[in-house]
Amino acid sequence: MQYADTSWRLMFGRLCLLLLILPGTSFGHELPERVQIKILAQQQPQQFDLLLRIPLEALRDIDLPLHGPGYLDLPVSKRAIHDAVKVWIVDELAVFSGSTILPVSADTRVRVSLPADRSFEAYEDAVRHMNGPDLPRATELFWRQAMVDIWLRFKPESSAKGISVETNFAHLGKRTYTALEFVNQQGATFNYDYRGDSGRLPLEPGLLDVGADFAKRGLLGQFENLLQLGLLLVCLILPVPPGRSRMYLLGGLLAGETIALVISRFVADPLWLPAAAKVILAGVILIVALENILAFRHRFQYLYGLLAGLVYGLNMSFALSDSMQFAAAHRVGALLGFTLGIAAWLLVMVLVVFVLLDFVKRRLTSERILIVLLSALIAHSGLHWLRDSWDILTAYL
Repeated sequence: MQYADTSWRLMFGRLCLLLLILPGTSFGHELPERVQIKILAQQQPQQFDLLLRIPLEALRDIDLPLHGPGYLDLPVSKRAIHDAVKVWIVDELAVFSGSTILPVSADTRVRVSLPADRSFEAYEDAVRHMNGPDLPRATELFWRQAMVDIWLRFKPESSAKGISVETNFAHLGKRTYTALEFVNQQGATFNYDYRGDSGRLPLEPGLLDVGADFAKRGLLGQFENLLQLGLLLVCLILPVPPGRSRMYLLGGLLAGETIALVISRFVADPLWLPAAAKVILAGVILIVALENILAFRHRFQYLYGLLAGLVYGLNMSFALSDSMQFAAAHRVGALLGFTLGIAAWLLVMVLVVFVLLDFVKRRLTSERILIVLLSALIAHSGLHWLRDSWDILTAYL
């Protein structure tokens, strides 16, 4: 029994030694801190091409043959890289013609490039590069600096518009950025830059697609501003009795938000403007809350709603600016859809605040106590928010 135990130990030791001296290295490395992906897309009659450039280090769990201090053995590693591209890229990418997913053609091309190569700055240069010879075997390329170039072809059933792509590349790095350039059959160019996954991205969207997409952005994008918007609405509505006055207040809020979004399309936004908008909005909340505590009744309460709507719309215009690249030629439709999305969210919030406040007021003997307590809490929060926003603003000045 002792002899058998010793034999197993010798075999285990030899196996470990064999694994150490093998030339291949398995890379289950950590996620790269930042991954930049370049995609060039072009639609031709009966054909759609995608050319992608991705850092090799973003493709994990590969057995890469290396030599020297970590140089890539180019001819031997070609098959392993091709298999990794299938798992990490091709399987995480979908191209749609209308609602139909297009299969990838069998003639997929994969090659390794130097980090200084500039052929992916234009589609024609990238095609010539992909059709050119591979890097010489003697090239000393450290594996973490290598770039992987991929050429995928798809065969739409017709040359009609309606091509869209969906990339799920967020998992390739801690922060993944994609720059996509699309050229349609008429030679028009569309550029899209996004972080993480793209979702379903129409490359040449129609007016209805843009309007629906931006309405959803305006509606869902408000969750980040839920607290600030709730404080603002409570402050404005708390002292206003039910009836026509509330409608004036709501109208001023919606009008201010719409005016701000329209004006922002024609005015360049300096870097400090978002912080300034938050300072003004926090100041409005603080002032209105203090007036509620002091029982000050402004005759034109709806003017506060107009001012708050202007500032709130200005604050939301920065999100619109970042998304406007997805509107293609339909900027007016995007603006209208985004405005309607925000308006729908404001209406929902106002309705909720109306119902909750009226419910609480009917169950209190003194409405004044409710106004003072809530306004004091909101003034405290507004003061802290004003201080934090001011610190951010002064960093730009």
